[in-house]
Amino acid sequence: AEEKNNPFMVEILAEMIKKGVPAKLLLVGDGVKREEVLDTAERLNVKDSLILYGNSSSPEDVYPAFDAFLFPSSFEGFGIAGLEAQCAGLKVFASDCLSKELNVGGNVLYLPLSSGAGFWADKIIESDLKKEDRFTSYQKIKNSPYEKENQAKILKEIIENA
Repeated sequence: AEEKNNPFMVEILAEMIKKGVPAKLLLVGDGVKREEVLDTAERLNVKDSLILYGNSSSPEDVYPAFDAFLFPSSFEGFGIAGLEAQCAGLKVFASDCLSKELNVGGNVLYLPLSSGAGFWADKIIESDLKKEDRFTSYQKIKNSPYEKENQAKILKEIIENA
């Protein structure tokens, strides 16, 4: 989907490689931007560092392969994929147009898209990408308002007070 900004992720990959980082970009899903992503990778000479995983009914199963989660969406609702990434203990690099409520686990760094791929690459390189253990990550999410049981309680209160 256009809002996911996948070609920008390829630009970030190219900047990281240019800075000497042996990075790979794994994209899960398939969409209308596939050809643009491939063209961008070809143009920036990073096609060998790009992995197109394709569609998955369980993208969260792929998160353990990541060192970080890039979320440079140009617009998005809540951004559930960012929440899933936090559950997996990943640092999330998100565009500053995403909801600040997404930062449930404290592992989201919001960056402006207007700063460009080089800026994003620098922030990723400078960051501690040590994964938080999954139990700790899960507990943060479980204690948040976004956990399903907490959502059910909130909904029940809304209905009872309507």
